Amino acid sequence: MRLVGYDRAPARLPRSSGAPAPSPQALGDRARDLLAALGLAEIVSWGFVPRGWLAPLGAPPLAEGVVVKNPISSDYEVMRTSLLPALVDAAHRNVARGVADVGLFEVGPVVWRASDAKEAPEEPTFAAAIVVGRRPDWLKPAGPVDFFDGKHVAVELLRGLGVPAPRFLPVRDGLLHPGAGAAIHIEGRDTPVGRVGEVHPRIARSLGLEERAVYFEVRLDALAGGRKPIHSVPPPRFPAVTRDISFWIDVAVTADEQRALLASAAGPLLRELAVIEDYRDPKYAPAGKKGMLWSLTYRADDRTLTDAEVDAAHARIVAALAAAPSIVIR
Repeated sequence: MRLVGYDRAPARLPRSSGAPAPSPQALGDRARDLLAALGLAEIVSWGFVPRGWLAPLGAPPLAEGVVVKNPISSDYEVMRTSLLPALVDAAHRNVARGVADVGLFEVGPVVWRASDAKEAPEEPTFAAAIVVGRRPDWLKPAGPVDFFDGKHVAVELLRGLGVPAPRFLPVRDGLLHPGAGAAIHIEGRDTPVGRVGEVHPRIARSLGLEERAVYFEVRLDALAGGRKPIHSVPPPRFPAVTRDISFWIDVAVTADEQRALLASAAGPLLRELAVIEDYRDPKYAPAGKKGMLWSLTYRADDRTLTDAEVDAAHARIVAALAAAPSIVIR
């Protein structure tokens, strides 16, 4: 190039097999930005924890950490196996000092003992958060946080990481309150990539926290294969039309299953689905049923929809629900 001249060298991009996969550190930084944007405050806890913090977590690998040979004190005896104890302890200390509404998160590795003592421990990276108190509101005190507040954080985090449609399946794992916990599944992974729900009261009390706490965690290095590119899209040019639909359905049918049925029957004009009400008052609901109220948003990219088009799309959904044996239109 010196003999011919730099100005005469052709300009071309190097060949590439595609965009490189993001490193765990890059995913961790992205997770921090997303969780902070959701209003949570970051903590950085020690990688060493007291042995008593792990005992309530149940079965291995969470209850048995790698023992430190020369710990500084009894508070740093073993390597942490979960971010949950440190987050619960931090929430407890905030509540004890008068901070009633707490939202904290941490992103970092944990250490799991290998089944074979000769093998090196596993060190997965997690993003986790805990929420205590009441959810924020504009004009009046809102209700206490519950499972759905944690699910919202998990959904928004995964969406920002390129996982648009996680599934939540009931789970009883000893860490979360029975009936108020779910395992997080994503496409391309057979095993769960995380969990979300109310912290089991036994675990919370063992760490000094008496208030209800909602916890979630996602294993970041397990998202490979389930992530999709994130594309920016312009805001809609044409107005949307919103319709509601209400029906009785078996209690065991999850919202994800209902969503799939609604989406499959609607066609391309249906753009958004949202649960407005899940009604289970035994005085009025039929035995074994719950009342669901869904909001459905219709829109076209190239025109303003007519009432006839929306009526036809909505009628297909009503017909599909009416044909299902477990559903009664209200």
